[in-house]
Amino acid sequence: MSHMASSCIYCGMCESTCPNHLPISRLFALMGGELQAMFAYVPGLEPAAEPPVTVFKEKELQAETGARD
Repeated sequence: MSHMASSCIYCGMCESTCPNHLPISRLFALMGGELQAMFAYVPGLEPAAEPPVTVFKEKELQAETGARD
């Protein structure tokens, strides 16, 4: 699920098809909101833009989050 969090457009399809009726949209909103803010990314705004979690480099993430090696 984490690979989809940053690119969720909140259409609700995941929730409507979940056999366990999990609140997936809410989980994506929690995780994705932070990632989207961190990378200044809005899913669906620019169709050609790649989701940040598919193209970031480890050093870039460390710089954004303040994490150390």
